[in-house]
Amino acid sequence: MPEEIPGTWVFTEHTKEFFSEQKILGEPPEKLYLRMQKDGSFIARIPEEENHSHWVYRTLAGTWELEYKKDGFLKKNTLNLEIGFPKGTWFFNFSEEKGQLVLWQYIGDPDSMDFMEFIKED
Repeated sequence: MPEEIPGTWVFTEHTKEFFSEQKILGEPPEKLYLRMQKDGSFIARIPEEENHSHWVYRTLAGTWELEYKKDGFLKKNTLNLEIGFPKGTWFFNFSEEKGQLVLWQYIGDPDSMDFMEFIKED
C-alpha cells in the first residue's frame, strides 16, 4: 500500500460536481490536486473551508504518513496529512471503487454524506 500513495491525486467527478455548486473565493488554479512525494511530504492545491462559512482556494504543504495501528488496536488504513500552515491534520480514508484506490474524507457534517474524494492521476 505505501508504494501506491506517491503521485498526483485529482478530484473524482462527484467531488468536482460538489465544488462546482459552491462559491469559492480566490482565483481558481489551472488544476486542483494533491501531490504526495515518496519522502513523506505533500503539496495540495484545493479548496478549503474557512470558518465553516465559505471556501477558499489554498496551496497547502506538509507531511503524510499511513496509520496502521492505534493504541495496540488494528485500525482501517488511514492517511494522515499534517499541514504546516495553517496548522492542522487532515485524515483521509481509503476505499476501492472499480479496482481503483480512492482517498476520501467527509466534507462538513458526516451525516450530509458529502465527500472530498481523490483518485490517482494516470
